Amino acid sequence: SRAHESLEIIRNLAEKMRNGNAGHVHIAATNTLSMAVMPNAVVNFQNKFKRFSCSISTMNTEQILSNLEDRTGCYNLGFTHGVNEYQSMNSIDIGMTEIFCLLPKAWGISHNNALDLLRLKDKPYVSNFASTPIGVECDKLFSQIKFKPNVVANVHSHYLACSLTLEGMGYTLVDSMTIRTLFNTRTVDDFHVCRLKQQPKIPVMAVFSGNRALSDQARYFIDCFKTSFEKINTIAST
Repeated sequence: SRAHESLEIIRNLAEKMRNGNAGHVHIAATNTLSMAVMPNAVVNFQNKFKRFSCSISTMNTEQILSNLEDRTGCYNLGFTHGVNEYQSMNSIDIGMTEIFCLLPKAWGISHNNALDLLRLKDKPYVSNFASTPIGVECDKLFSQIKFKPNVVANVHSHYLACSLTLEGMGYTLVDSMTIRTLFNTRTVDDFHVCRLKQQPKIPVMAVFSGNRALSDQARYFIDCFKTSFEKINTIAST
């Protein structure tokens, strides 16, 4: 019966608390946020809330939202780029990441910290899929300034886009979290990072099902994630 099931849940929670583990939070995050923000966020969470534990899965935004909507409730919390347009989802703003232009070093284009994309009219462009949050923002920007990029490749992975740029294939537009991770794996001599004249931005959100209450451990993790995000969300042009 439901009463017996509820009693068993309470007994299990009491046992966890006796063992020093008061609860667990299942989290899904995009690859970019997993690499750039999660390490510091998880350490902060475990240091501050030792009686809670967490598990982290990495997937794209569409997969995260689909899993959070799943009735089985495999995940309690997700971290994504882009605006939450799902009525069945609740969201909490984490902050904004700026979209930068990544240029092959060999191009040597001067930008004075405010690159006008119109200067790249005939240059090859490595595009993000239009269905991705950053793809949506880039298309909005192109429409706003009446710019039609010269697309030579269309990719889903931000890191593949960056790798193609590093190989000299063309420029790409990526968020500041991706750039920060790139700085950790390559030297600044390998590429140019340019702030765009329009300084477009894309939101980072904590998302969770609107059909289930947010647990204490999930709320605590959101606080840790936001603190870590604010700590590292700074990028300078090169």
